[in-house]
Amino acid sequence: MIDDRHKPNDAPPAPETRVLRELLLMRAGGHLVGVFADEADNVIEGLRPTPLPHAPAAVLGVVCVRGRMRTLLDPSAMLDDG
Repeated sequence: MIDDRHKPNDAPPAPETRVLRELLLMRAGGHLVGVFADEADNVIEGLRPTPLPHAPAAVLGVVCVRGRMRTLLDPSAMLDDG
């Protein structure tokens, strides 16, 4: 669990205002990436994204999941050091 309200240069929040959130971890290239569980919808394999014109390199496109359009991101492209 991680307290997302605590920032390194701030004093820790009072115990009654702390919010603990579950963190999902995944690998993207050589990076370990964390996503808050309540912000993740699900993991689905085998979908081919429809590219978006003029999208940044990290945006692979959109996919339809359970009737809703979702943006598919490439975390390794967002974290590329080069």
